Amino acid sequence: MGSVADHLPQTPGWSIIAILFALIFGPMAIFSRESSEKLWILGRAVSWLRTRQERSIDHERALEEATVRHLKGRIRLLDTQLGEMRADFDEERRDARRREDDIRADFRAAQEYIIYATGWAHHVLSEHARHGWQPPLTPLLSFDDWHDAHHKREGG
Repeated sequence: MGSVADHLPQTPGWSIIAILFALIFGPMAIFSRESSEKLWILGRAVSWLRTRQERSIDHERALEEATVRHLKGRIRLLDTQLGEMRADFDEERRDARRREDDIRADFRAAQEYIIYATGWAHHVLSEHARHGWQPPLTPLLSFDDWHDAHHKREGG
């Protein structure tokens, strides 16, 4: 078995480089943190490998924070839209109720006119039976005329 020197190249340039390398860095100093940072390419590679997990965690955290900010903004937008929709529906509901009330009032007026017209026809038939074919009749009002007269009597 030979020594380590037997395995090194025999040219004087390699031995000088190996001696300088050993003297400057020492066998344990090459792998220490301080020395690895001093070495330009090797130090950067070791530092990059050491901090890669931290960078990955920081990247994931930043991504999660951006996602949360985006989702919070989206929730605020949806809440605003929901509030606007509720206001629109409330307005529609009030308008529908007002229209329903108007339709019900018109329906009640039509019912009352039918009762009036039926009463008038009954009166005509009664007068006909009492006076023959020439009874003194009050004229049959049109719906609009009746409606106007009926509402004036009720104070409406």
